[in-house]
Amino acid sequence: MTTAERAPEHRPTSWADVVAPVVLVLVVLTALEGSYSDRSYLVVGGLGAVMATALATVAWTQGRSRSELVLTLLVLFAPLGALVSRHEGDLVTVPGPDSMSAVLTGAVTGPGELLSTIPPADAAGAPLVLTFILGYVLAGSCAALALFSRRPVLPLLPVLLGLVLTTLLGVQDPGLDGVRLLVLAATAIAWSSSRGHRTGPTTVRNAGAVRSAVALVVAGGVAALLGTVIEPPAPAADDQRWVLRGQVGAGEDVSRLDNPLSRFRSFTRQLPGTPGNVFNETLLKVSGLPRDTPLRFVTLDVYDGTTWSPGNRTVEGRSDSLFLRIGQEVGAPLRGRPATVEVRVRRAYEGSSWLPLAGQLTSLEFTYLDGRAQREDVRYNPATLTAMVRGGLVRRDDYSFTAVLPPSELRVAMVPYRRGRSQPEGRFLDDALAPWRQASLTPMQRVFSVADYLRTNGRYSDGAESWEQRFTAGHDAARLGAGFFEAEQMVGDHEQYAALLALAANRLGVPARVVVGAVPGKDGLVRGSDVTTWVEVRVADGSWRVLPAELYLSTRAPRRTDPPKQDPGAFVVAEEEAAQKEKEKDPRAQPPTAEPERKTLPTSEEPEDSRVPRVMAGVLAALLLIGAVPAAKWWRRRRRRTSGSPADRVAGAWQELLDLVVDLGHHVPAGAPRPMQAAVLGRGVDLARMADGVFALVPPSEDEASRAWQVVVRERRDLLTQHGVRGRLRAWWGPASLRGSVRKAVRRAFSAPTHDAVPTVTPEQESAGEFVGR
Repeated sequence: MTTAERAPEHRPTSWADVVAPVVLVLVVLTALEGSYSDRSYLVVGGLGAVMATALATVAWTQGRSRSELVLTLLVLFAPLGALVSRHEGDLVTVPGPDSMSAVLTGAVTGPGELLSTIPPADAAGAPLVLTFILGYVLAGSCAALALFSRRPVLPLLPVLLGLVLTTLLGVQDPGLDGVRLLVLAATAIAWSSSRGHRTGPTTVRNAGAVRSAVALVVAGGVAALLGTVIEPPAPAADDQRWVLRGQVGAGEDVSRLDNPLSRFRSFTRQLPGTPGNVFNETLLKVSGLPRDTPLRFVTLDVYDGTTWSPGNRTVEGRSDSLFLRIGQEVGAPLRGRPATVEVRVRRAYEGSSWLPLAGQLTSLEFTYLDGRAQREDVRYNPATLTAMVRGGLVRRDDYSFTAVLPPSELRVAMVPYRRGRSQPEGRFLDDALAPWRQASLTPMQRVFSVADYLRTNGRYSDGAESWEQRFTAGHDAARLGAGFFEAEQMVGDHEQYAALLALAANRLGVPARVVVGAVPGKDGLVRGSDVTTWVEVRVADGSWRVLPAELYLSTRAPRRTDPPKQDPGAFVVAEEEAAQKEKEKDPRAQPPTAEPERKTLPTSEEPEDSRVPRVMAGVLAALLLIGAVPAAKWWRRRRRRTSGSPADRVAGAWQELLDLVVDLGHHVPAGAPRPMQAAVLGRGVDLARMADGVFALVPPSEDEASRAWQVVVRERRDLLTQHGVRGRLRAWWGPASLRGSVRKAVRRAFSAPTHDAVPTVTPEQESAGEFVGR
């Protein structure tokens, strides 16, 4: 153990070195706001910070070494964490094998569980242990560096790293980012400035430069965070700052779960005795759901050439498009009408993996503890509004949920979302869709036109009748292409109509997906006959709007004598003519034309609400903060060299040399004659004598002013060469000399003028005495 480690009396400290780490860490932890269901995470993290700071203080006052402190923090981590981390819901837990094991396990699994839970996560278990770890480690490191080190800046390093870490672990919009950063920067600068004054006689001459470096580091770090990580959220939910949530993990694998669309005929009327048919069976009993509001079973948004299926990361521009855990509360970014719904599961729905919901889920509770499903078994995808249950549902898995029912109306005048999956496996429809692609209609008009074509030319059959059994189930490429849309007779049920329309919309440039659900009857019962499908289309604001089945689903049964379907080309021409007439009747009621002509109005490849301007603004702010000090020094040097009389410029040359000395951290006696100051510096003697010449009867000439600045340039070059790269950086970015100039200017501005007979002293001479005395 070294003498420096065992001699706390040689390391001046104060109460600020004990309080500041706790305050800074608490401010950093507020970046997790919105990640937990309540603010007990701040209590747990704050207790961890207090405990670690107390241990560091005791170790320092007892003269212990840093290695002993690190060992103590490691040994007491699990017991102290078990004491305050609310193991099994208890407010305070007596440390034991189970609770300490949970803390150690939470240290490994906490970040993953927090990031794989839709915010806000429950303030318990491994996610809550994570806040204790952050407070304990960050405050312990900060306090140890503050007490065991003389460097004023070094204790801020854990705080800055913690800010970046909590920002990445937090939600996209925790709120009050600006306030948090301002408080953090102000506290950090004040504390480091205080430490700079207490660093002792060997380093007091460097205190100003060190404090200035702290200000620059904090300002540059804040600007960088504002420009990159901490971007202000955009109005659209899909254009917010980048965080780790949604980027880590692949979500629950749902590719092998049952597909209600593929087995849709189990919900339709079939011949008596058909296995698995639930057409006349009761699936669910629902109460509290507004009338005519559908329950969503599953959203299908990936087409592989054989089936529409659900998946993870399927919604463009949404980082939360994953099947994730949920807590007691679920964040609802959508706005709409609130609803509280209770659902009872009946035998006919038993075995399904999909949890029927409505709207945007905000909370979920299972009613009976003796049921198989629990909230821990649920995985929810907020981008597709679909939930699944591990192991499937059984009877007595009754549940209640609260939700927000957002607007769902789709109008032909709406503009589709700017990008989306084109479902490349649906390219087999491109030739058949050519008349719509070539039509002078908007993308949304084309989708409505295809829907109208299906409704007017199609026929409905569930394949139950003997001669209709040739109209088979399925929605693979053969069934949707040659077997449906391109066939002489378009015959199918909900499965074929919804699958075809969603695929056609995507191929026409409008993001669309298929949803399977049901509308409860007036008695609240959901029977197999109530199960239906609909198509959802994504519009410009990022929301999904419903294209109801009645707009594209034909209800007419097929007949052997049905005439051939209408030619698509002729149908589209009629649609164009009708759209043109409506436009001539009321141009304001019509949406804009499909696409602008690229020859006359080239479009930018960059989206209008791109994040590039905000990133560039952040980078520009950082450059301005970083370049402010060098720019101010350059302007001051230019003014001294070119402005005023030759005597002023000679005095300014000497002051320029002294300012460089101050920025480099050297000390010169204040108020001493210039030659004596030059002797202390060991350089600039000739320049000092020239500067003293301003008091001569004959003022300096222009040539003497030019020679003085030549000497300054040479002396500056020699000084910077002597101090190396570090000295050059301090000379450029150390604002110590600027701070003195500002202080002196303010003092002169607010001081009353005196008329006593006093010797005339130039501002440069007075400033020289002020600066060298620092």
